[in-house]
Amino acid sequence: MSGRAGAPSRSQQAFRWLLQGDDDDERRGNGSKGKQAGDKGSSGKGGGRRRSGSGSGSKPPFIPGFKLRCEAEAEAAAAGSSAAVAGSDLESLQQAFAGVLDAELVADVLASTGGDAAAAMEALLSLTGGGEDVASPGAAGEADAPASQAAVSGTSSAVMAEAAGSSAPAASCYWDTLPQEMKQLVFEQLSLRDLARAARACREFAGYVREQRRSLRTVTVPEGVSYAAVRGLVAAFAGAEGVALSRCAAQLRFPHEYEAMLRAVQLGEQDRQGGVPIRSMSLARCDRISDAAVGELCDTFTSLQRVDLTRCVEVGDTGMTRLAAYTRQLGGSISAGSGSSDEEEEEDWQADAAAEAVGGMQLAADAPSPPAVGTTGGRAFESPDSAVRRIAAQRHAAMLARSAREARSQHGRPRDLGLRELVLKETSVSARGTKLLLQPGSTTSKSLRVLDVSRCPNIAGDALDLHPRCVLESLRAAGCNGLRSVVIQLPAEAPLRSLNLESCRQLHEVVLVARQLESASFSHCGQLRTVSLRCRCLRELKAVNCGSLSLAASELHCPALQEANFFGCRQLDAEGLEAAAPSLTKCTSLDLTGCTGLSRLLLPDSTALRSISVAGCGVLRQVLLASPALTQLRAAGCSRLMELRLGTAALCHLDLENCGHLREVQLSEGPSRASLDAGSRAAEAGGERRRKPALVLRGCTSLPDQTKQRLREAVLGS
Repeated sequence: MSGRAGAPSRSQQAFRWLLQGDDDDERRGNGSKGKQAGDKGSSGKGGGRRRSGSGSGSKPPFIPGFKLRCEAEAEAAAAGSSAAVAGSDLESLQQAFAGVLDAELVADVLASTGGDAAAAMEALLSLTGGGEDVASPGAAGEADAPASQAAVSGTSSAVMAEAAGSSAPAASCYWDTLPQEMKQLVFEQLSLRDLARAARACREFAGYVREQRRSLRTVTVPEGVSYAAVRGLVAAFAGAEGVALSRCAAQLRFPHEYEAMLRAVQLGEQDRQGGVPIRSMSLARCDRISDAAVGELCDTFTSLQRVDLTRCVEVGDTGMTRLAAYTRQLGGSISAGSGSSDEEEEEDWQADAAAEAVGGMQLAADAPSPPAVGTTGGRAFESPDSAVRRIAAQRHAAMLARSAREARSQHGRPRDLGLRELVLKETSVSARGTKLLLQPGSTTSKSLRVLDVSRCPNIAGDALDLHPRCVLESLRAAGCNGLRSVVIQLPAEAPLRSLNLESCRQLHEVVLVARQLESASFSHCGQLRTVSLRCRCLRELKAVNCGSLSLAASELHCPALQEANFFGCRQLDAEGLEAAAPSLTKCTSLDLTGCTGLSRLLLPDSTALRSISVAGCGVLRQVLLASPALTQLRAAGCSRLMELRLGTAALCHLDLENCGHLREVQLSEGPSRASLDAGSRAAEAGGERRRKPALVLRGCTSLPDQTKQRLREAVLGS
């Protein structure tokens, strides 16, 4: 068998070399023949790579796949000599660092350097913190006590360098230099498993983990743990009021698994010694949970105040029936004194409600008794007038006592005995379910403070029709595309303070009457056309990207408004903004960016305005702002702006980029730049953020040079 193009194959070459090895005398005597045979065997294609030499001094060629006996013996001898050298180096290094470093550590360092004794010596010296006087093997016995102490102090650095597998000097440990607050923050970022591992490291870490157990408010059950571990976990963190099952949602696939998990949490709550009861339960992302599981939750725990059912898509109105009827038990805490706060709060509120119901009137015990006229035989006599007054006082006292009892029965217990916060994001709850939660007579109607029904596809119609006596403080219904109109009319004492209706794509009308409301957001409601707001305490209004909103057809009565954002409201015009001007008298921040329908901006009464943006208003021609507190104005991209009049001398940021038709800019005559800088420094010392002065005039081709110089002096002070 021959190779291609007549070249000998590997088997033929190996066979020839074996024959040459068997007849050494013939190979020495006939050197020319061997050379000719070698030349012949190396002829053909690839012969230059396979050409073999002859003679006793030539080195045998490399043949892939085969190894001659002489080469194997040579490699074995070299390995034996290197092992002997490595063994002698290891013994010398171990003798040099005897009593300072462990023998196993010296062997590992020598192996990590590839057997290089010099590099291993440098690495070991850096680990011990020694100098050149330890380089010789005999110097180990001459080391004094301070050197030994220095070597012991570098043990932790040696362990770190060994783990890194590097011969470079180990970095210093700065853990001891950190303050206690920063160490506590480090442990707050660790998971429960990492905390358990850190507690076994040292006594200091165990103390921080113990403190973390006391301060932790929510126990997040990790994935893949057993029910016994969940029980021990809940019992260990006795100060945690909440339990979250979001990470282990994948293992809760069947009802019996969910019931077993709740049972483990309940047993852990019972095992706590002097701890607090479970008041918050998060079942977020547990998509296999149904209405029956919600009922099991209500039956298992007796002190719940917050329930999170985010992305529990199988939970519907039947589950809301159980939650609306849920009643907390007073004194349901683990220890005797931990649950007294609920009882004291309930008793105090009952006393206040009773006093408010009776109007603060005196009871019969405080009324003076009628004077006696005379006595005969130990019996008191009274006149007819005094008897009439006494009977009237007794009847009046009985009436007041009856009114107090009715006030306690109607307004006392249901106030704080139901759920206070309920999160229902991306569930199957409909308008019927929300009415069950907020209708009069349910437990939650007088206890629920926070309700979140964001991104619930079945929320539509009058789902947000709040009862006048509801006690909601925050209502979030973002992403409810089934909502078309929202009408909320509440009395003056209703505590609603926050309303979020963002991203409701089909919402076209909002009517809101709430005196205590402080924040309202209707951003990204593309179909919203009219807004009627009668909110005397409203401070923040967001209507970002409401492309169909028209303030001319709306009604705003918000005298306390401080921040208004109408970014991207393309239908907002000058008439609508002027109609809403009475609600902007106390406004400090106004964003009108991208309002392409705004032709003029006249706000002579908005004297508290500090920041305003009209960037991208392509048809804006005239701006008149009389606020002396104005410090920031952005009007970039207003290509048709021709006149700008400002009643301020305290501008520190003015952006007029690409205002090609701008010809006139007037600023109010005010104090000098030095006094303004002093005022800004005082504001910065008082906690307000100070911005660096900036002036942008690029693209203002029609603005005179004198006006530009005057703006530089007014804004930049130069």
